[in-house]
Amino acid sequence: MTEKEFMKKYLESFKLDGRLKNIGEAKKRVKVFFDTLKQVIDKDEKVIFKDWGKFEIEHREQRTYGNPRTKERIIIPAKKVLKFTVGKKFADRVKNS
Repeated sequence: MTEKEFMKKYLESFKLDGRLKNIGEAKKRVKVFFDTLKQVIDKDEKVIFKDWGKFEIEHREQRTYGNPRTKERIIIPAKKVLKFTVGKKFADRVKNS
């Protein structure tokens, strides 16, 4: 599903009760959601959505990697990665759909 298709689906969900009038409003709301999520994640805090899942920053330590073909050793620097863990109810819903 593309971003545009997602926005149309999101708009349809809220258009029925009059909370959103056009795709521009839908886009703004989704953008606010992701901007807020990014602000919290940038502070290395977790974001937990009950029954849905959890976003958190995982710190990966520096490590050494050996190329199996050339046997050359490469140092992979430490970094932060975004991790999403699926909640049980959401996983069960996907599994049973």
